[in-house]
Amino acid sequence: MAPHRVARRGRTALLSAVIAFAAANLSIWFVADCLDPGLREPQYGRKLAALKTQLGALAGRPLVLLLGTSRAAYGVRPDALGQAESPDSPLIFNFGILGGGPVYELLHFRRLLEEGIRPQAVIIEIHPALLNLPPEFLLVQTPPVEYCNAHDLELLSGCFGSQPSTWQEWLCCRAEACYRFRCEMMRRLAPRWLPDQTPNIYAVEKTTPSGWLPGPWPRPQDAVRQANAKVVRQVYAPCYRDFEISARPDRALREILALCRQKNIVAALLLMPEAEELRDEAVVAAQPEVERYVGELAREYGAEVFDASRWCDNSDFFDGQHLLPDGAVRLSERLGRRVLDNWIASHVQPRRSVPLIARRPVSQSKQ
Repeated sequence: MAPHRVARRGRTALLSAVIAFAAANLSIWFVADCLDPGLREPQYGRKLAALKTQLGALAGRPLVLLLGTSRAAYGVRPDALGQAESPDSPLIFNFGILGGGPVYELLHFRRLLEEGIRPQAVIIEIHPALLNLPPEFLLVQTPPVEYCNAHDLELLSGCFGSQPSTWQEWLCCRAEACYRFRCEMMRRLAPRWLPDQTPNIYAVEKTTPSGWLPGPWPRPQDAVRQANAKVVRQVYAPCYRDFEISARPDRALREILALCRQKNIVAALLLMPEAEELRDEAVVAAQPEVERYVGELAREYGAEVFDASRWCDNSDFFDGQHLLPDGAVRLSERLGRRVLDNWIASHVQPRRSVPLIARRPVSQSKQ
């Protein structure tokens, strides 16, 4: 073949490959941002799908939504809360996310509202360590740009401000959507290609229909548990150094509570259990400020406070903060019996005439 024909065919093949890659990338971008949020944030997508399934199967029952971190995700088992299985009993769903915190809770709550999901009550977990965010925790407690679509980024920018570099990073992420979302696509299409199970993949595959995630750990020996708790203390040590309430978690929690008040959603604040092994001198010194702040939020927004911080024994935990499955059952039974029964009876009523999922008209402005 003549050299000029070889060159022309080479250019044509290269151009075709570039066009095919761009088309595939744009398609994945569109699906992740507009149709399937689980592609960009698998944990959220799994919980959202499970919640919608529950709402469809139990239409007409009032929804009680729990927002929280991994402490809540592992620690609260809705089907052990002891609520009666009658047509009028509430649907309690655990929307705790591994690695979450106040900003994640705000983002997920706003997304659910925009999906048309209207809970009658919301329980918001307060993680004391995450009320104070030193510089090394700010990045960890900010949702990565690949988790966000443009609207999420706009919401977060409105609440916390953003730099032009954030939008540039987001555009670069979307320009390589095939690479950024490869793990979730492989999990769905070719799971055997994935390496060993990671916590995020476990969270997607093992989440129960009620949103609870059973802890994957066997019961550790005392020495192992104490060593695990020591690691947790070290991780959170910067948060308890010169403890004070940081602006970002404070703003996020107030945004959630303000949305609840605006939409007539009953709100409560939940302090999850911690082992005594985590209560070193710095944690004990921060406790009065935590109590003052939580009480201030409760009074300002008319929220209940459920303080379960000392409800579990050291042996109920894997690492001082994450409950073992049997510990989660004991906590949930106690939480239902001592707190939720009366609270739900007082504030959550059947609402058959109002759909639990009702999308807004397209013409309605964004909140």
